[in-house]
Amino acid sequence: MSPSGYEVTDRVVGNNAWRDANGPHYVRVWHVDVDQVDYDNPRLALETASIPDYGEAYPHDAAALARKISVADTENRELWEVTVLYERPTPGTGAVTPLSDDVRIRWGSIPYMRVLERDIYGNAILNSANDPFDPPLEQELRGKTVTIVRNESDYDPGVAAGFEEYVNHAQVQIAGFTVYAGQARCVEYSGESDKRAGVDYWSVTYVIHFVPYAGLGNSAGTDSWAREVLDQGFYYYNSDGKKTRIVIRGSPVVTPKLLDGNGGILPGELGSTGVVGSAVFLSFDTYPPADFDALDLGGSAL
Repeated sequence: MSPSGYEVTDRVVGNNAWRDANGPHYVRVWHVDVDQVDYDNPRLALETASIPDYGEAYPHDAAALARKISVADTENRELWEVTVLYERPTPGTGAVTPLSDDVRIRWGSIPYMRVLERDIYGNAILNSANDPFDPPLEQELRGKTVTIVRNESDYDPGVAAGFEEYVNHAQVQIAGFTVYAGQARCVEYSGESDKRAGVDYWSVTYVIHFVPYAGLGNSAGTDSWAREVLDQGFYYYNSDGKKTRIVIRGSPVVTPKLLDGNGGILPGELGSTGVVGSAVFLSFDTYPPADFDALDLGGSAL
């Protein structure tokens, strides 16, 4: 399309070809006439309707694509000369279409501060009187991350919103690794529009955070994005099913006591020594689940 405000005409004035070890090469030359002198604006010639886009096929050899488009002025200041070089892609140098570009993958890690409620053996972290520490212990943990950037034909922010801050609801393959249910969280699913070789496309970025101690193919791991909380409190359900304040030796307790997971008091909490390992943890799903298979981030798609 001719730039607005200019009357542009063009014509092919030359065709050349040669062959070497990389196959045939073709050159086409246009003269582009502009009805107004614009010495410093070769864009006028590039935007002429008949000038091919980068990556466009040669008319008589569909395997040869426009690889270089150059513009030069001539002695006639209203005349531009446009030269287009067509070549066949060399095997192993990558595809011309952006939708066939290699996927970019970057692995990393990120720190998390977590309240520690159990040790590496699964036992509750309690003092010698079976009470939780106040304030609780905290520890820095690191979880793996993967960033995947892939060119795609479309991007739907509505679809993306259904994955950001969601976790995988079932076992899934991500970047060549098996990830078990609840261990992967999508923290970014973004897209940026672009155009190359005459093809409109989106550069889509996926950022996945893995929970610390996720197995990543080696095992099922020992953790998930579900929150586990020590079952403890100041109240319990008595034998009549009524919620009742815990009282020891006639006085209401001033520190939370361990509960049994069903609203009852854990055996040993009313005076005798309890067993630390018998503490109960309640699990809460705080991130909604999603079908990560739909993202197609496994090995075959990368």
